This record gives sequence, structure tokens and C-alpha cells, in this order.
Amino acid sequence: MFTHKKTMIVVAIAAVLLLAAAFSPSIGQTVAQSQTGESLRLAIPYSASLLDEQGNAIGEGFYDFRLALYDSETGGSLLWSESQEQVQVKNGNFTLLLGSVMPMPKQLFSGQELWLAIELRGPGELNYT
Repeated sequence: MFTHKKTMIVVAIAAVLLLAAAFSPSIGQTVAQSQTGESLRLAIPYSASLLDEQGNAIGEGFYDFRLALYDSETGGSLLWSESQEQVQVKNGNFTLLLGSVMPMPKQLFSGQELWLAIELRGPGELNYT
């Protein structure tokens, strides 16, 4: 469905966005507060477009995403992961809230480089790409 090159482009863009959010706590982070002032979740909005091998937007529908943060581009340690199911994709565009299912540990945002891996499964597909 997707070429390795296009997947790497999406991952690289995601990494840049995560680094921007990590270095600027006021950009793209959502922290819910309980009535006692305790932080409940730390999450980052993430929007992107999915294109096929010809550069056209992928078909509309509901896709399942597996997301993971690593400390290195290759061979790194897994720092966080979550799955989000039935995410709506329209005209190839989607929006996720990273950390909405599995809270992100605050220590992830200590200024280190983070690498986002994204896998997806389209409507009717059995395997993730």
C-alpha cells in the first residue's frame, strides 16, 4: 500500500513536530487538570496526510493506527506506544491526539530526540503497514 520511502517521510515529519512540541511546552501539548490541580494526561495533537504511491490522497474511511516513540531512528529503545482504532481519514487527512489512549510520561520531554513510528491498517486490511 505504501512505499518505504513515503513511510519514512511521514516518520521524519512526525519526529520534527514532536521535537518542536518537546522543546516548547506551550506548543501542541494538552494537559488536563483535576480539581486538585493534578495533571491527568499529557497529549500532543498530530495531523498529517496519507498519500498513495502515485501521490494521491488515500481512500476515505476509518483506519487503525499503531504509534510508538523511540530514542533513536534505528535500533532504539521503545519509550511509549499506543493504538488508536477507527480514526477517520478524509481526503487523505487525519488528526490524532498522541497520548489520548496511553498517557505520555513527562520525562519524554526532557529535550532528547524522539522518533515517531506510525503503522496503519486500512478498512478491510488484516495487517498493518
